[in-house]
Amino acid sequence: MRCKEYSKIYVVNFAVLFVTFFGCLLSLIGMLVGCFRPLRRAGGITYGLLLFCGFAMLVLNVTWALVTWNAFTNLGESAWYPYPDLAIGWFLHLYGSLTMLISARVFGWLVMPLVRAFDPEEEDLQQRKDKLRMMNFWNRDREQQQCMMQQQQLPVQVQGMHPGQYGAYGNNAYEYPMAQEGGANIYGAPMGPGLAPMEAPRV
Repeated sequence: MRCKEYSKIYVVNFAVLFVTFFGCLLSLIGMLVGCFRPLRRAGGITYGLLLFCGFAMLVLNVTWALVTWNAFTNLGESAWYPYPDLAIGWFLHLYGSLTMLISARVFGWLVMPLVRAFDPEEEDLQQRKDKLRMMNFWNRDREQQQCMMQQQQLPVQVQGMHPGQYGAYGNNAYEYPMAQEGGANIYGAPMGPGLAPMEAPRV
């Protein structure tokens, strides 16, 4: 009789220990998924894991209390045995399971509307639009940089000389050679040493 009752207590102890450890591990996985993935995509997974773990630990907590109560009651019928009270560990386990269950329910109340309203196809389309918009922005920025570089290279160098550099035709590198050698200027007037420019005809 005693061995049978102690065997039941032993089994339920290990069951509670295993489910509690497994529930904490699944809760951690659910929280990591909720942190590293958008809630509109992974909120349902996080909510389901937290709710399942809290409910499972609560059920095992109550089951442990009922099984141990039954075992000690049966032991008291066949022999004198002091009936132990529930210790603080059971209350801490109950508090943890209720906290997880209530927190999961509040999380689902806040997040599940976003999950239900989420459309994967619309999300993919929006991501493609954003990618095209960013590509257009980069191309526009690249074109602006190219235009700025071209503007910085102006004015065009004449005969390999920089503006203001002393050359074969005087200080001004942009003077026409014909004007220095006695030819005509840009208006057709003869230019050269000792030749005055032609006056414009009077009307």
